[in-house]
Amino acid sequence: MNQYYESALIALDAIWSSKLRSFMTVLGNIVAVTSIIAVVSLITGLNSSVKELILRQAGADSFTIQQFPIPRSDEERDKVRNNPRISLLDAQAIRKHSTLITAVMADVGAGGRITYRDKSIDGTRIQGVSPDYIYFESFDAERGRLMSPIEVGSARPVCVIGWQTADRLFGGNTDPLDKVIQIEGVHFRVLGVSEKRGALLGQSQDEFAIIPLGQFQMIFGSRRPLSLTVKPRDVALMRGLGATASGMP
Repeated sequence: MNQYYESALIALDAIWSSKLRSFMTVLGNIVAVTSIIAVVSLITGLNSSVKELILRQAGADSFTIQQFPIPRSDEERDKVRNNPRISLLDAQAIRKHSTLITAVMADVGAGGRITYRDKSIDGTRIQGVSPDYIYFESFDAERGRLMSPIEVGSARPVCVIGWQTADRLFGGNTDPLDKVIQIEGVHFRVLGVSEKRGALLGQSQDEFAIIPLGQFQMIFGSRRPLSLTVKPRDVALMRGLGATASGMP
């Protein structure tokens, strides 16, 4: 017991005789531990935000098919290099022949200018969607309503806009519903305004416009690559369906 007591006294005497060095050592440890905690907290927060964004945009009960998915190796990059373009015929074929899914949405996006009278917003995210978009929870209308499948399928000049888009164009005193705006010079009637989503990594998630896919292709052309979002009947089938989709020729 005396041995431990003497060792403690020697250690305390060494610390006391080198107070500055001891203080700097303790301070360094505190800074290091605090930095690690801050970095871990930041990464955890970013992961949570990204996960929330993915769930909000695609939903937890769906998966996306792209012409060029993100490769994880050179071998995977070689496999997808010659993938054919995704078309509406692919969406129709999946919808017609698969008994495992409830909806297939084709969509495409671009940046464009939105104008209402003397106010304009440049670089707004414009998303063209097919009629099945109505079945995906990522689309909502806090005010007004969503575009109907018939309106989308017949390429009516109607749209749903984001909360910030509505706020910047109309302010707080003008009701956006049934107003006519211009998207790249083409007139659209506003049917609904989506709920506020906030920002992710400094990028607003509320500045966008959703329009029928046919209208999008008339404005931006039909050469932009489509993506398909598939909603299975049973979420338990997601793994098998995703593996099948990723291996599509």
